[in-house]
Amino acid sequence: MIRRKRPSLPLDDKASARLYWELSRRDAFVTGERLPWPYPRLSEEELFGLAFLQARFDPRLMAVLVDFFQRRDHRLHPIRFKEILRKADALAVAAVIGEFVISSEASPETKDLFRFLQTGATPAPTQLFYRIPGRIGGVKMREAIDRPLWAFKKWGFLAADPPLLKENPPARRTYLYDPSSRLHVLEGLAKRKKSFRLREYLEEIRFSVSRQQALKDLKNPVQELVLEKIALVALEN
Repeated sequence: MIRRKRPSLPLDDKASARLYWELSRRDAFVTGERLPWPYPRLSEEELFGLAFLQARFDPRLMAVLVDFFQRRDHRLHPIRFKEILRKADALAVAAVIGEFVISSEASPETKDLFRFLQTGATPAPTQLFYRIPGRIGGVKMREAIDRPLWAFKKWGFLAADPPLLKENPPARRTYLYDPSSRLHVLEGLAKRKKSFRLREYLEEIRFSVSRQQALKDLKNPVQELVLEKIALVALEN
């Protein structure tokens, strides 16, 4: 258990299946198996603390947790839960989940929980959020470094894919990029194309900002320096 001993991460297949089963019993959108595991009699706070830790090794689990707290009222003791996360060095992970929950239609009580967890939490040293063996390097890693989503970047992590279940429609704010990440996108477009339309830029940033903000991005003096040799096609109506 997290409170008694630090878990061995990532969980093996059997322990992961049992964790999924435990979460399914609490109405999380996931299935699993009731297999033996080394964490008997976990409190609610310990169970979700373990899930938060495992989420860095399992993008599907990260999406399940975000979806769960967006849909369901929590039954967690805030102070006890925060202490468990603090001892497990998982407050920054909780803060990332909180960014997605707070910007959703979650209940006020659940949003208050994550605001409490975020209070006093410090960003992690800059690092990839997902720690998945065999994924070092490659296109996905480059995307995470070049285009990290703000919800991750704010807390020291790099990840480009939002934690969304495929069954759920995406929310605009989920894809939010901060100005420096958007500038990097513009630099990439400028290198690849002699000209491009406003819509192409919006597609690159997944329509994460309004058309008006996109126009401001293109007119910003810093971006003008990057794009000074790029002849932009007439903006779409």
